[in-house]
Amino acid sequence: MAAFINVLEKIDFLVRFWELRARSERLGHPLAAGEQVELLSLMQLVTGTRMQEAGPVARDQGAIPAQVVGDGDIQAIEIRNVSAVAILVAAPAALTVGARVIVRIADAVSGIELALPCSVVWSYRASPCTMALEVDGIPTRTDFVASVVAPPAIHFGSRARARAVG
Repeated sequence: MAAFINVLEKIDFLVRFWELRARSERLGHPLAAGEQVELLSLMQLVTGTRMQEAGPVARDQGAIPAQVVGDGDIQAIEIRNVSAVAILVAAPAALTVGARVIVRIADAVSGIELALPCSVVWSYRASPCTMALEVDGIPTRTDFVASVVAPPAIHFGSRARARAVG
């Protein structure tokens, strides 16, 4: 459980980096002065990260479940490694290199849902298939509260008593 939260916290941290980078580089939206400083600070933290070459991705205790939507399909994936340059995942079927997809991560315990627009950088066909996904858009983070839905209460109102009495 602790490993799951650590990976989720890492992704949640990187969401801000990916958001600022996409707004600055890809969309050409000027960042406010404070956002520019924040992006530069985040860049210093993630500099030097390299993408793994195509191949198997080891499964460790930090792997978390997610979904990938794209290529005309929705499939369950397992996020095995996360860095600023790529999300390394395992899945039952390989996606097409260059395909645009959305990675969806939801955690009821922490009450967050993340949607990360990505492109498939490489795909390694094996069992399971492994892929590198590059975040290439503005991710979204939604906070929610999971609630318990109780079944409707059954009331035996005055009709039941009236029949019994009358």
